[in-house]
Amino acid sequence: RLAQFITTIFMLVFISAGLIYNAEHMVNPDFSNFFATAYFVLVTLTTVGFGDLHPVTAAGRAVVCLTILLGVALVPIELSKLLEASNFLGESDTDKESNRDSESSL
Repeated sequence: RLAQFITTIFMLVFISAGLIYNAEHMVNPDFSNFFATAYFVLVTLTTVGFGDLHPVTAAGRAVVCLTILLGVALVPIELSKLLEASNFLGESDTDKESNRDSESSL
């Protein structure tokens, strides 16, 4: 599950960076290379938003909006799957045994 979580984050960052770079690099000198664009996507997804880079084209802004919405949707879903699989928030073994005993007495 950890690998799936990391893969989802990387795919979101790199696909979004590629799409934003494609939309912006001709008209916006701030997005001069892929790595500057990946930096922008990472800063945007983590909600830091320094403001040093911003898209100027309608296509770039649309991709950023879609990226934000996907990040808000995908990160909690993947994180909940990861926590569920790790049993980090789950019951302890003694809690499971007491639940089994109470269910069997019914």
